[in-house]
Amino acid sequence: MSAKNRENGRETRPDSPAPDRLVPFLTAPSLPVRTARVAGTGGLVFLVAWYVSYLFLPEGLLKSGPTGRFAAGGALVAAAILAGNLLVRLRSLPAGYLAAAWGFLYAGVLAGTNSFGVPYSVRITPTFRVFSRGIIYEMAAWAILAAASCGWAFFELDPPGSGFRRTESRALRAELAAAAAGILILAAALALEAAGILPA
Repeated sequence: MSAKNRENGRETRPDSPAPDRLVPFLTAPSLPVRTARVAGTGGLVFLVAWYVSYLFLPEGLLKSGPTGRFAAGGALVAAAILAGNLLVRLRSLPAGYLAAAWGFLYAGVLAGTNSFGVPYSVRITPTFRVFSRGIIYEMAAWAILAAASCGWAFFELDPPGSGFRRTESRALRAELAAAAAGILILAAALALEAAGILPA
C-alpha cells in the first residue's frame, strides 16, 4: 500500500479508488475551489428544480405558513450539513453534502411553485430577480458550510463489508473562518427573509 500523502493539510489516499468523478470534484483540496464547485453544482440543482417545478407543480405547493417557518427550515439544512460532515464520510463523500443537495432541491421547488412566505405577484421562471430573495444567500451559506466542513468527519464508511473507521481529520484555520462567515451570511439572510425586508 502506498504511503499516505497530505495536501493542503488534508489527508489523501491516492490508491483508494473514488466511486465516481463527482466526489473528488466536490471535495477538492483547495477550499476556494471546493466552495465554488459546491456552489456551482448546487446552483445547477436549484435552477433545474425551479424550472421543472414551474412547469409541472401547482403554485403555492409548499406554502404552509409565515416566513419564520422557512427561516427555521434554512437553519435546519445548515445544521444537517454541519452534523453530517462532522459525523461521517460515506466512501469519501461527506454526509452533509446530502443535506446540502436536499436544501438546493427544496429551494428550487420553493421558487418554482412560488411558495415563499412573501410570494412574487406571479410565479416566474428562473430570473436574476431571485437575488432579491433571502433563499439565494441561504444557499450560498450552505455551500460555504458544506465546503468548509468537508474534511471534518470523525468516521468514514469504506467499501461495503469493511465498516466504519476512525479518521485523522482536523479543521484548518481557513475552514473554521469560512464556516463562521457562512453562519453569519445564513443568519443575515434568514433574518431578512423572515422580516420581509427583502423585496418580492
